[in-house]
Amino acid sequence: MTKIELNCPYCGHQFDLMQARSDHEWHALVKLVLELPPVVHRAVWSYLTLFSTPPRKLQSAKMLRIIKELAPHIKSATVTRNKTTYAVPPDAWSTVMTSLADNPPKSLSLPLKTNGYLLEILASQAEKFATINEQKTEEAKRHGSHRQEPITDDDPWRHLKAYGCNPTTLENPNG
Repeated sequence: MTKIELNCPYCGHQFDLMQARSDHEWHALVKLVLELPPVVHRAVWSYLTLFSTPPRKLQSAKMLRIIKELAPHIKSATVTRNKTTYAVPPDAWSTVMTSLADNPPKSLSLPLKTNGYLLEILASQAEKFATINEQKTEEAKRHGSHRQEPITDDDPWRHLKAYGCNPTTLENPNG
């Protein structure tokens, strides 16, 4: 039987398609990722690169464990930290995961062992977003406007950007 060899687009590792098909964790992982909103698919694979360092390869069982922990949060568009639940839309998940994978902060110790750093970043950004919305609502009330404007912009971080926060680099120049 002829082998079908594939190359990983991230690490260049070559693997046999039939061997990958027989790996039950790999099959479950791919299925789980496909159940997530499409906007996060590519970001998930990028984010997983933070959990290994060459020449070590990330095993499918570990990848599955990592994504199983995140999947309920991504699907519900929420993050729960310290018993507080924050709204985090799928495109925000995608932006932060991709940003972390493409430009991990120098202070971040790699490889990651848990999803804690990602969840903290998302919770802190969501909290800032909620705070900014609350400030705008209060400001509108003080100026006599009793009607709250719905946020219709496609960029969920537009208010953060307006206040100087950069969700791409996960930095706030104002501290």
